[in-house]
Amino acid sequence: MVGKKEFQEGLIDLVFKEAKDKEEAGENNFVKIPDSQTYIDVDAFFNCSGLICIYIPSSVKAIHELSFYQCSRLTTVNIPNSITTIWSNAFLRCSSLISVKIPNSVTYISSCAFNECVSLTSVKIPNSVTYIGDFAFNGCTSLTLVDIPKMFELRINEIFKRVDLSKVKIMYT
Repeated sequence: MVGKKEFQEGLIDLVFKEAKDKEEAGENNFVKIPDSQTYIDVDAFFNCSGLICIYIPSSVKAIHELSFYQCSRLTTVNIPNSITTIWSNAFLRCSSLISVKIPNSVTYISSCAFNECVSLTSVKIPNSVTYIGDFAFNGCTSLTLVDIPKMFELRINEIFKRVDLSKVKIMYT
């Protein structure tokens, strides 16, 4: 588990190498989560504005609420095939996140998971996903391409709230 408690108790040295607290994370723009972690806890990288890229190992099964809240420079996230759940607001206000490819292992995307990721231009959601919460991609105003399972066609307006869907190429698979 990687979470805010661990930042206070020393795991940060494993994650951020030289950084002594999350505010110094800007000096370490790339983060590799240790292979021993099984999930990324609530608020784990809360407001780490210097974080640009993160590597999540296959040992991680879930990304919890607000894990990457307001990581405003985060552009790249490697979501491994081990992740089954992306919880609410996991990537809230990651304003530099450009594209997301959800792996086939994911079955559950919670409400507001990618809320206000205003630079997100494309998202590919595999057929393995059986639940997408309302507002999962709320306010992702730069979207131009969405690949989503046909079963969500009737809920597309709730999933992509505050997105001008007339400007988005939507492919139902």
